[in-house]
Amino acid sequence: MAPIDLTSKLLSFIEEDANQWELAANACEALLDHLPEKDRATMGLNVAAYLERAALHRDFVAEIKSEIGRS
Repeated sequence: MAPIDLTSKLLSFIEEDANQWELAANACEALLDHLPEKDRATMGLNVAAYLERAALHRDFVAEIKSEIGRS
């Protein structure tokens, strides 16, 4: 497998992982109103963490694509 093909596959995998983190955040957020008050703060923190992970994954992919474009 050529290095560029492997890089492309890896970037696609990371992008899909970002989508999954965002889906998890959305699912948790949808549950917030149905949880007991004592559990909402924890779930809210999970939502924030999942969204942060999604953003980190997307930023990482964008950075790599930018570096590849400069090569």
